Amino acid sequence: MRALVLVLLGCAVAHADVKMEKHQHGAVEIKAPQIKGALVAKTVRAAMEKRKLSLVRCYKTALESHPELTDTVSLDVEIKPSGSVDVATASGTDDALAACVQTAVTQWVFPSPTSGPSAHVQVDLSFFLGDGGERPVVSYANERPFERQHGSDAVGGTAVPTTTIGSFSVTGTLSKDLLRRYLRRNVARLEFCYERELFAADPFEGSSIVKLSIDARGVATPTSIAGLGNVLVEDCVHHVIENIELTATGMGEGTATVKLTFAMPRVASPRHGHAAGR
Repeated sequence: MRALVLVLLGCAVAHADVKMEKHQHGAVEIKAPQIKGALVAKTVRAAMEKRKLSLVRCYKTALESHPELTDTVSLDVEIKPSGSVDVATASGTDDALAACVQTAVTQWVFPSPTSGPSAHVQVDLSFFLGDGGERPVVSYANERPFERQHGSDAVGGTAVPTTTIGSFSVTGTLSKDLLRRYLRRNVARLEFCYERELFAADPFEGSSIVKLSIDARGVATPTSIAGLGNVLVEDCVHHVIENIELTATGMGEGTATVKLTFAMPRVASPRHGHAAGR
C-alpha cells in the first residue's frame, strides 16, 4: 500500500509545473533540550517540533515591529506527570517575543514522565530570517497528471492526493463567493503542501480548520490552522494563504473559517482487475 502511494505521488509531482520562489521568512530552530527527570530528549524535541508553528507565529508577530530581528530565546519548562505544563519561563533579547513564546508553550502537552512527580526541560530556541525556505508555486494541467498517463480509473477512483475546500463561514462585509473563488485558484499550492509531506511520513489524511482575517487592502492573515496534526503541512498552508492577494472589487473585509480536507489516493481492490503491486 505504502509503495503504491509513493509511486502515485511520484507520478503526480513529476508532471506538475513546480516553480520555487525565493523568499525571506521567519524560521525557528529548536536546539537539543536538556532534561532533568524521566523523559527522553528525542521524544521531547519531537513533541516540540509538532507544535513549532505557534513559535513561528510569535516570531512573525515580532517581525512586524522589528523586521530584522533575530534572537535566541531560552525556555525552561516544568512538566507535570500528566504531560501538561506546570510552569514555563522564556527569556531573550526581545521581551515581546519571549512573552509570546512563554504563553504559547504553557498550552502545550508533552509526553508524560515515566517516573517521578515532574520533569524539567531547558532548551534554546533560535529565531532567524531564513532565505533557504523556497516557497513552492505549483500549477497542474486541467487533467490530473496521473490520469493523463494511466487513465481516470487507473487506481479505482482518485488518482492523486486531493485537497478539498469544505464548510465555509465569513463575518463582516467579506464576500464568501469571492473568497472561495480565490482559494480554489490556489488549490494546487495547497495540494502540494500535502503531497510533499506524504513523501516524508507514513500515509496520513484528515482536515484542518483555517481561521483567517482579511483587511480592506485584501491582505489575508491566517490566525489559526489546526486539526490535521502535521505542523509542516499547516505551516505551508499558512504561507500559501498569506500570499494570496484578494484584490477583487467587492471582496470586503472580515474573518473567515474554512475547512480543508486532505485525502490520499483511493486504490482499487484486486476484484476490479488491478494488481495490488502495480
